[in-house]
Amino acid sequence: GGMWVEADCNLSGPESLARQFLLGRTFFREHFGPDAESPVLWLPDVFGYAWNLPQLIKEAGLEYFFTIKIGWSQYNRLPYDTFWWQGLDGTKVLTHFSTTPEGGSAYASTYNAKATPEQALGTWENFQQKELQSDLLMAFGYGDGGGGPTREMLENIREMAAFPATPQMRQGSVGDFYRRLEAESGDRLPTWNGELYLELHRGTYTTQSRNKRANRKSEFLLHDAEFLAAWAAQVNPDYVYPADSLRSAWEVVCLNQFHDIIPGSSIGPVYAESQAQYAEVRRVVEQVRDSALTALAARTGGDLLLVNPTSFVRTDLARWGSQLAEGQGLQQA
Repeated sequence: GGMWVEADCNLSGPESLARQFLLGRTFFREHFGPDAESPVLWLPDVFGYAWNLPQLIKEAGLEYFFTIKIGWSQYNRLPYDTFWWQGLDGTKVLTHFSTTPEGGSAYASTYNAKATPEQALGTWENFQQKELQSDLLMAFGYGDGGGGPTREMLENIREMAAFPATPQMRQGSVGDFYRRLEAESGDRLPTWNGELYLELHRGTYTTQSRNKRANRKSEFLLHDAEFLAAWAAQVNPDYVYPADSLRSAWEVVCLNQFHDIIPGSSIGPVYAESQAQYAEVRRVVEQVRDSALTALAARTGGDLLLVNPTSFVRTDLARWGSQLAEGQGLQQA
């Protein structure tokens, strides 16, 4: 919950992270009602989390954060499983790592638990802060396959509700778990001030570099097009801001920031398809940009319009694929 997709949080630009929240929360509200969404940013499998994320979580109207992925780190285990995660601006978000064990690893946890007695006991044994809380979160079901829980899992949970040899299990909502955790242990929990770095999945900054390049070029192009379109809508009453076209473009860009696409960990056909999608984004957004420039030119006059879409003064060279006619010159508007 919370985002358009389970997005990578390392490679995309800051505006993209904000759009992930905007698109995701809007989708939930439009399709399921204003009160349907969980207050938890649920990113169990993403390959690390940027330091600015707590601020964005709170500004998006969410309260809590969940993952299991940091438990997969190769060398160093984070010293806490439940804590306040503090962002760059000082914003704090209550965070919990599920400690349900993954078979074959001493530390790695899973969000596809089978709700077995072994996993119930392992969740408690792996948890590092037993003096601070007694309720833990187990995410069960075949999540990657989309099958959800089985009858056996549900029966296990029912039987272990009062089984003497394992921690007691019950079904409940994630939101209720976090609210109870905050009320009972919030004032005693430690604070982690920094990014959540995953010591695993090396190469995610470099693999499939063509795809990463297309993502960044799309982000730059969308920034410029939105800036020009917003400006044109302010100064030219005949111009209509192309909200639908820009939203559709952002949906495609955010889709391809899924945590197994942009890091380079998908299969080959995914990157062939994403290149085609990026090409369509470029075609649509360039049309938006050029239309906005035309609308601006109609109000400013002149034969050549040069726009600085950044927030700072620039004195660098600008490339222009033509030349001035005899008697023409340049002036600053």
